This record gives sequence, C-alpha cells and structure tokens, in this order.
Amino acid sequence: MDIKEQSCDTTASDSSVQTDKARAAFYASLGEVCPFVLTTLNHPCFLGDGQVWPGKKPAWTIINRPDSVIIASDGMSDTYWDGGTPLGFGVEICAEMPGNLDIEAAMSSCLFKLVRAVCDDIAYEPANLNLFQHYSCISLESSAPCMPEVFHTTDEGHVGVILGYSSPRIPSSFSTPYGEVRMLPIATLYAKETLALREADQDVGALRDQFVATLKKHEHDGLCFIDRPVMIPDVS
Repeated sequence: MDIKEQSCDTTASDSSVQTDKARAAFYASLGEVCPFVLTTLNHPCFLGDGQVWPGKKPAWTIINRPDSVIIASDGMSDTYWDGGTPLGFGVEICAEMPGNLDIEAAMSSCLFKLVRAVCDDIAYEPANLNLFQHYSCISLESSAPCMPEVFHTTDEGHVGVILGYSSPRIPSSFSTPYGEVRMLPIATLYAKETLALREADQDVGALRDQFVATLKKHEHDGLCFIDRPVMIPDVS
C-alpha cells in the first residue's frame, strides 16, 4: 500500500485539472478530507490484467464526518489517458460507515477493502455501468474476505452489494465543466439477501427495488457495517 499527498498535476490536460478541482471541492463539501489519498504500488491496473482506470491512477479519498467516515474512489471520473475524453467512467464509488478513520486505520480497514474490491470489478468490466440505463441501482458480488461471515456467499469471501444505492447522506452527483459525475454509494447485503437476488432471475430488479425501499426505512439508512434485520421479505 502506498500513501500519496493530494496535489494537482499542472502538466495534466485542462479537463483533468478541472475535473480534479470539481471532485475535490465536492468531497470537501461532505466532510474533512484527509490530505493524503490511498493508492497501491502493485495495483492490477499497472499489471496488464484488464483493470484499468480512465486516468491510470487508482486512488481513494478518506472523508471524516462528525459521526461517520466515507472512503471514495478518486479517479474513476478522470480524463481518459489514451484519448483525452473527459469524465472517464462518469462515476465515483464510495461507502460510509459509523466512526472515523485516520490514514493508518483506513489502509487496513474493511471499508477500504470493500470499496477497492467493487472499484476493481467495475474497472475490469466497466460495461456493467450500462445497466444503469435500465436500473436505478445494480447488485454485484465482490471479493471482500475481511467482512464478517454473515456476508459471505462463497468460501473465498465474496459478498453482495447494492451499487448506486441512493443514500440520503451523499448527493447523487456532482458537477464539472464537462457534465455530471454520478456518485455510486455501496450498500452491503447479508449472504441470505444476495442469494435471494441470485435466485430471483428475471425478477431481480423488482426484488432489488423492494430491498432498497425496505432499507430506506432503517434508522441508519446509507451506512455500512451496522446491525439490521434481514430486509428481504420471506428471508430469515
């Protein structure tokens, strides 16, 4: 793991600079932004296995709030490195949990490992973002063995998440000179909920919407790693 102080690359294209500024301002509006970003020295993005971020600089920002912490991707909306097209994937991915984290705690936290795993999956297969043309949110399974077993759907530690969950705690998008960047918060699923979505087949969209509607009634709506009832009817 590597830690880098945030800075603006003055040699980058104008679109990169403007997007960086807009994203930084948006993150600052959410809470206290750590002056360092999390990145990795040997990220798959640099090893040629297909997980490539638009600007080839995978990074994540830590944002502490009075009662919670957000870890958010910082680069999925970068200008494409090879063509100069602004806004990259057009999204940033984030998750929030109770408490605060300093830089050292964030590096080893399950929150960061979860966000990184989901980002890796999207970077490997960005076409999955096309599903947002048909659904308000999507579900997927990512490798996060750090999470408690109640979330695990495989022996390898895969867990299910709702991506694009409309958290009341995080605005749905932020503006740049080149258009809107959508924020995609993560909501974690218990294994029983993920398996129910798997079995729903053609009805998965309706069942996912039902889950989201139920989750929104919870007092800690929008936070990961909280105790809550299983929220899909007929699953216990």
